[in-house]
Amino acid sequence: MRVVRPKNQREANTLKSRLIPEALSEADRKRAEHELRIANPHLNLDRLDADSVVVVPSTVAVPEGVTVDEEAVERLRRASPEALRERIVPLRAHLEASIARDAEEREVLRRDFRARGVKAATDADPELAAQVERIREQLTEDARDARERAARLESLVAQATTDLGALQERFG
Repeated sequence: MRVVRPKNQREANTLKSRLIPEALSEADRKRAEHELRIANPHLNLDRLDADSVVVVPSTVAVPEGVTVDEEAVERLRRASPEALRERIVPLRAHLEASIARDAEEREVLRRDFRARGVKAATDADPELAAQVERIREQLTEDARDARERAARLESLVAQATTDLGALQERFG
């Protein structure tokens, strides 16, 4: 199998029609499209983006002018879950720092809302009290969202590791 990566959006928009030319018989076009879809379950072949990684089975011809990324398969073979996790480290650190900063800001706001002046103001004004309560609820929801973002990152790393293993198995 070969890998093709469109360099720009224009090339991405025409790639499918270039891989499955109109000159093919209807049966050959259907077979080629079926094989492309099986080889690329991660893509919507009808709406490719620039820099999409498109796996081209050996049964589908690569037309002249479409560049095959010869090194992509070799890079895939050399990739490892450890290397993937290593590349995620900066993202994880950035996310954790962002979550920590947000938590600090939420705590400052909570402390401010417990101050005597705020208490006196909310006791005197029910509308203000309702707004402050909505802000407190939003702070709680934001804290929950932060925990979900961290869990989602871990889930994505696990899924990427699984997908990498499946791709490596496909490419031998």
